[in-house]
Amino acid sequence: MKHNPQTFTLHSRVLALAIAAACCVGLVNADDDHKDNNRTSDFTKFRAPANNLPATREVLIDGYRAAVLPSGRLLTPAGVEVNVDAPKPFGLALSPDGKMLATVNSGASRFSVSLINNIGSATPTIKRVNLDATFLGVVFSPDSKRFYVGGGQNGNVWVGDAIAGQIIGSVNLNGTG
Repeated sequence: MKHNPQTFTLHSRVLALAIAAACCVGLVNADDDHKDNNRTSDFTKFRAPANNLPATREVLIDGYRAAVLPSGRLLTPAGVEVNVDAPKPFGLALSPDGKMLATVNSGASRFSVSLINNIGSATPTIKRVNLDATFLGVVFSPDSKRFYVGGGQNGNVWVGDAIAGQIIGSVNLNGTG
């Protein structure tokens, strides 16, 4: 008996789908079998896409405040939401003295650094420092008085005064001028 390669491939695919379907049914049934009162937390009941909970909703889980992300993951503690007045705050740094946060903001426009003061209060203050270009990296000096930001396509590192909230210089990494 001669084997047809196309028939063999088709049978292999059908078999793979049948195994996958059986595994899924088994997982669903296994989950139903474990519905007992021995769970210590409702946390395990959350699954992507977090049922019908919107991403902006804050929930209590075992006494802790948490935000439900669209992926179903939980972010806790929820803290205070701060608008950095810029697109895509990709980089984040906490000053060594713990009093200030800096975000480096990249995107289509408004490249900037946002300096966030009073981070322990309910009303943090934000100072946006506009730049020509940025890329991900931001760090504070050990004394928390300066911040340094990757300059992106410009090939430089911006140097800023954290207290004044302004750029005071730039280090050229291109080896010219």
